[in-house]
Amino acid sequence: MKKIFYFFLIFSFTFLILNSNPAWAITVRIDRPKVRLSITPGGNKSGVINIENPSEKTMVVGVYLEDWLYNSTADGSKGFYPPDSTPLSCAKWITFAPAEFSIPPYGKQALNYTVNCPADAGGGHYAVMFFETSLGEARGEEGVSVLVLGRLGSLFCIEPEGTIKRVANLNNLSIVRNKGIDIKMDFENTGNVDITTEGTFYIMDEEGIIAARGEFSKAYTLPGDKAVISSNIPEESAAQIASGEYDLIVTIDLGGIPKVLETKLKIKPSGKISYPSLTSGQRNP
Repeated sequence: MKKIFYFFLIFSFTFLILNSNPAWAITVRIDRPKVRLSITPGGNKSGVINIENPSEKTMVVGVYLEDWLYNSTADGSKGFYPPDSTPLSCAKWITFAPAEFSIPPYGKQALNYTVNCPADAGGGHYAVMFFETSLGEARGEEGVSVLVLGRLGSLFCIEPEGTIKRVANLNNLSIVRNKGIDIKMDFENTGNVDITTEGTFYIMDEEGIIAARGEFSKAYTLPGDKAVISSNIPEESAAQIASGEYDLIVTIDLGGIPKVLETKLKIKPSGKISYPSLTSGQRNP
């Protein structure tokens, strides 16, 4: 009896696809990889996702919902879970049609969706709508047939109006001279909506002259998530910072809301760096 194994591909294609049959790298395209909606609690909003078949073969597409969460690495990678199984799920709020359809070669299909926001909803809620297609079969080990399925996802981020709080804590500042100067701190999403950080810093001397500047690594977080954001002043640039007293100003964008941290630095002739300990959020100058 033929054995069938199912491999699910999320947003990209596996080693098997790319190395066994390049034609399998062709799947559907969607025009809304992310749907972010602000909805009045108790209200609803509708929209359309357009799906395109860029191949010369008819494609059968199945559509279904799951939950998603960021992984603990905070690098944007995600884990996927059954619908309505996570605390921030909005999978049950979403209805759509059609749930299955065929797209002729080089054709398109429109999928209609409606998001119904409960009257008591508060804070960000999340789900993913997957579009799944069959990419073909391959012969695996010992003659086993492998059915390869591909799927693309459209992330849903729903924000009930009037309930969203974009707040965070910056703690445990660390400035270490290594190869250059390493700057890092803990970021904690203490609000009720997802935050992807955009962070910058500059070091300014007592005369207002910028001695160094840079950008922090991004952190992708949901409410309650923690991450470490970091940056580095290259060795050559760090060597040009003279001994003396400086201000370190850090700005983290919380999605249109800036959060600013300011602290004093003292760089000694030996190159050692001292600064006040930081154990809670920030002050806004």
